[in-house]
Amino acid sequence: MNRERVQELRDVMAGIPESLVDLNSVWKNDKCGYRQPPKPCGAVACIAGWALIYPPFVESGIRLGPDTSIGKVRTFLGLHMSQYHVLYSRQGHETGTDKQIALRRLDALLASS
Repeated sequence: MNRERVQELRDVMAGIPESLVDLNSVWKNDKCGYRQPPKPCGAVACIAGWALIYPPFVESGIRLGPDTSIGKVRTFLGLHMSQYHVLYSRQGHETGTDKQIALRRLDALLASS
């Protein structure tokens, strides 16, 4: 796991307004570009979506595009499959807001490395 990138993503997620964290969606840009408010596209990984539009990550080579997959984000973050499943699994018995769940998942990954 690339601990530095995962920590940076955790810090980014902590600053995202609660209303824009939806673990049942991944965020994508609209036709106006990445600077516009994100729009849900109906996939399962809001955390990956935010990674794909975070400017320092985009500058490092990961970006949202027609061929982008959550797997590319997994590789960018250096996650093994077991770590990937912790981060991107659908909500189960977890309690709290989607943002709280996302932050707990990122914290669990950081604590396990």
